[in-house]
Amino acid sequence: MSATRTATIGDRVSAAARRGFVGRRDELALFGRLLSAPHPPFAVLWFVGPGGIGKSRLLAHLADLARTAGHRTVTVDGALIDPTPRSFTRAAGGGLAANALPAVLLIDTCERLCAIQRWLRETYLPRLPEASVVICAGREGPDDDWRHDDRWAPLLYVRPLDGLDEGDARELLSLRGLAPAAHPPALAYARGHPLALGLLADVARQSGGRIDQGIAGPAVVQALAERFLRDVVDPLRRDALRVAAFVRHTTEAVLAAVLGADAAPSLFDWMRRLTFMAAAPAGLVPHELVREVLVADALWRDPGRADRVARKACVHLYEAVARSTGTRRLHFQAEVLYVMRHSPHKQPFFDWKALGQHRVEAARSDDFDLLAAIVRRHEGEAALRWLGHWWQRQREGFVLFRDAADGCDGFLLMLRIGFRMAATDLADPAVAAAWGFVRAQRALAPSEELVLLRHWMHREHYQAVTAAINLTAMHVVTHLITHPEAAWSVVYMADPAFWQPHFDGVNFARCPDADFEVDGRRFGAFIHDWQFEPAPAWVAGQYRPQPFAGRHAPAPDEAAFTAALRQALRDLGRPEVLERSALVTALALTGGGTGAGEALRQRLLDAIRRLESHPRDRKFARALWLTYAEPALKQEQVAVELGIPFPTYRYRLQRGIALLATVVQEEGGRR
Repeated sequence: MSATRTATIGDRVSAAARRGFVGRRDELALFGRLLSAPHPPFAVLWFVGPGGIGKSRLLAHLADLARTAGHRTVTVDGALIDPTPRSFTRAAGGGLAANALPAVLLIDTCERLCAIQRWLRETYLPRLPEASVVICAGREGPDDDWRHDDRWAPLLYVRPLDGLDEGDARELLSLRGLAPAAHPPALAYARGHPLALGLLADVARQSGGRIDQGIAGPAVVQALAERFLRDVVDPLRRDALRVAAFVRHTTEAVLAAVLGADAAPSLFDWMRRLTFMAAAPAGLVPHELVREVLVADALWRDPGRADRVARKACVHLYEAVARSTGTRRLHFQAEVLYVMRHSPHKQPFFDWKALGQHRVEAARSDDFDLLAAIVRRHEGEAALRWLGHWWQRQREGFVLFRDAADGCDGFLLMLRIGFRMAATDLADPAVAAAWGFVRAQRALAPSEELVLLRHWMHREHYQAVTAAINLTAMHVVTHLITHPEAAWSVVYMADPAFWQPHFDGVNFARCPDADFEVDGRRFGAFIHDWQFEPAPAWVAGQYRPQPFAGRHAPAPDEAAFTAALRQALRDLGRPEVLERSALVTALALTGGGTGAGEALRQRLLDAIRRLESHPRDRKFARALWLTYAEPALKQEQVAVELGIPFPTYRYRLQRGIALLATVVQEEGGRR
C-alpha cells in the first residue's frame, strides 16, 4: 500500500501560479504539439523577449504542464549557475543525457550562458534522446553560429515574446484585484507588458483602487528600469540606451554625434541585438514602454546627464535638417521635433501621434480655390482679399499639408518681407503691424528680411492641435535656420493666450503692439529677433525637458511661475506683500513668513543685476530696473528715459521678464 503524499506549500504556490497565468495561447499550443509529436519538427524552441515580458513565468508554466503530462522535466536557470559545462551538467542532473526516457529541458536566462553555447550545441544537446524537447528563453537569441550551422538551422525555432493583447491584459489586471473602471490608464501605460501591469495594479491597490495621471511614479519606473537595465553595467551603453529613448530612430550617426565616432559602431551593433529593439528602415526603435521608462528614469535619476544627451541629439538633427532636402528634410524635421516631446513648452502643443504621417508640398497653380474655401470657413470673407494679394505676390510662400492619401489637410502662408516692398503690401494689416513694430526696433539692412507667418490652419480644425501645427512648426523653423537673411520672425496666432506658454519656451516674445485685426478678430503676435539670439544659439537652447516628478510631486508650472514673477515685480517695493507671493514657496525662501518678503525682494534685485552684467542682456535689465526697482516714472516716461519708442520698451520689458524667470530659477536650483 503506497503512502499518501503530504501536500506542501510548494503545491499551493504552483496552484496559485496556474490560476494566475494568462495569455500565451499560441505558445502553449506550440508546446503541446511538441510534446505530443513522436518526432518533434524542431529540437530547440527559443523564446526571446525583454526583461519583465514573462519569459520565466512562461517556462515555469510549461514545466508544470510537462510534469502533469508525465514527462521528466528539468529546469536550469542561467542566472543561478556558473557558465561552465560542469556547472550546467550538475544543475541539469548528471544522468539526463544518458537516460533513454523522453525529457523536457527548460533553460532560462540564456543570455548568461553565452560562454557555453558552443558546448551546448556541439556536445550536450546532441546526446539527448530524439524525442526530447528543449525550451530556451532569454533577452538575446542564439548566437549566429546556430543559424550558420547547416545541422542545427532546421532544428531551431526562435520565437519573439511580445506583450499581452488587450483581453489578456485586462484579465491579468482583474486577477490582481483591479476593478474594470481602472483598467484603461493601466492598459495605455503598460502596453501589454506583464510586469508593468502587475506593478500598476499593486500601486492602484495601495491607493484605494484608483489610477490617476501620476500612476507611473518613481517606484514603478525604478522597478521597470532595473529590469530592463539589469545586465547593462557599462556607462557608455547606458548612455546609448538614453539616446535611443529620446530620439525617434537611432542610427550610427546619432550615436556618433552624441557619444563619439569611435564608440558608435560597436554600440549600434550591440543595441541591434537587444530584444526590445526593432530594426526599422530609418533606424533602431525601442519598445514604447521601454522607451518611456528609460526617459522617465533618466530624467529622475540624473536630469543633467539626460539633458546633455538630448541636447546633443537635437543639435545633430537640426544640422541634418539644414543639409538635407525633400523627403529627407521632412524626415529629420520630424526626428528633431520628436526629441522635444517631453518639453513642457512643446508637449501639449503638438500632435505626437500624427508625427511623420503627413507632408508639406508647394502649392500648385490650381490650388487657390481650395485654399480660399478653407480661409472663408475659418476667417471670413475679409481675409480673402489678402489671400488673393499674396497669391499673386508670393506664390512660393504657400505650402499645403498633404496626408497619406494625398488629400489636403490645410496650408500655411509664410511671407518674406524685404527692404524693398510694394506700398500695396503694407496695406495688409498683418504686414503693417509687423513691419511697424520691427522698424521701431531698428532699421533692416537691404540684405535682411522679416519672415512673417501670415496664415496657418487645418482644413477642418483651424488652429487646433493637429498635424497642421506639426508641419507648420517644422517648415517655419527649417526656413529660419537655413536662411541667414532672416532678421526677424513674426508669428500670428488666433488664440495667443493658449499658445503663449509654447512661445515663451522657444524664445518668441508675445508683443501685443504688433497685433492686428481683420473683421473684428484680433491676431496675437509672437516675435523673435535673430540678431539678439542667432540661429545656432537658439537651436542649442531648444531642448528643455519636463522633469520626472512622479505621483506626489507635480512638476512646476512655468506659466504660473512667470505670472507669479510678474506680480512680485509689481510688489517689489512692498516686502510685506511679497511674503504672500507664490515665489516664496517655489524658491524655498526661509520657509515663508517674516523675512521671506525681503529675501524675495533681494533675490529679484540680484537677478536683475546679473542680467545687467551681460552686454547682450543689459538693455532688457535696464528696462526692468527702471520699471520695477525705481518705479518713479510711468511706463511711457521710462521709454522716454531709455530713448526708445514705447513699443520697443514694451518688447524689452517682456523679454526681460522671460530672461529674469530663467535666471531666478537657475539661481534657486543652485542654492
